[in-house]
Amino acid sequence: MLYLKSLAVWLSFGVVAVTLGGLRDVFLRPRVGELRAHQIGTGAVCVVIAVIIVLSMRWLQPTPSQAAAIGALWALLTVVFEFTVFHYIAGEPWQRLLANYNVMKGRLWPLVLVTELVLPYVTVRLSI
Repeated sequence: MLYLKSLAVWLSFGVVAVTLGGLRDVFLRPRVGELRAHQIGTGAVCVVIAVIIVLSMRWLQPTPSQAAAIGALWALLTVVFEFTVFHYIAGEPWQRLLANYNVMKGRLWPLVLVTELVLPYVTVRLSI
């Protein structure tokens, strides 16, 4: 049941990312450009997901090892979702999808994955 509940939490991450991504494209991109909008949007996604993670750990009450597994599951699901949906359904080329992982060029999307991966465990260990 714990992992089924954690799947429901992960689905909320998708709602957050899609909603904030839409707002980013409509309001930020025209004003600050694509790269800066991506960076601000990624930061916003990380903050909102972090809040959801802290609150969900109180609800899920996993052990530290379960929290680590949940974080790994969330990060894996996010990568699989991103590459399958955005490539096979939305038609995005692999190069563009992979470009979002290039932190040397200012792309910050990996921070979302790090947030999903690490924060469940940290939250449980710190009993936030």
